[in-house]
Amino acid sequence: MPCLCRKAKSGKTDDRSKTVKGRYKKKFDIVLVRKFDRLSREKAHIALARIYQLLDMGIKIVSIHEPFDLQTPAGELALTNSIGYNRFFSRNLGSEIPSGLITTLKRGFWRCGEPPYGWKCAKVFDEAIRVYRTKLEINEKEAKAVR
Repeated sequence: MPCLCRKAKSGKTDDRSKTVKGRYKKKFDIVLVRKFDRLSREKAHIALARIYQLLDMGIKIVSIHEPFDLQTPAGELALTNSIGYNRFFSRNLGSEIPSGLITTLKRGFWRCGEPPYGWKCAKVFDEAIRVYRTKLEINEKEAKAVR
């Protein structure tokens, strides 16, 4: 049996064109996902439309961690709730990450990869959470050029 296997990618930005094209050609009989949010984090009606297109074509969808029977009313309800919660989680996380980054930067810690020119990274112990973190220090050689 042929298999369309794909490594996990972002549920928010992944281009699923192979899956979409394959469904119209009925190249597969089952879609196996870790969780339903791997299929879509789009608005609920779009995600459900994509899922029901597959189901209407006789393509079974199986989630390893969310064992909903999509052929039952209870399974449909669970799927709908799951899609709603997954979308909320994705959007909420997207708003919390920048605020967490800003808080970290305000405390003087650096989490953004390469430091700006004129600075260097130094490991320091953060007493608040009891771990080593990265802090910026002036790189005297480079700082002369930017002062």
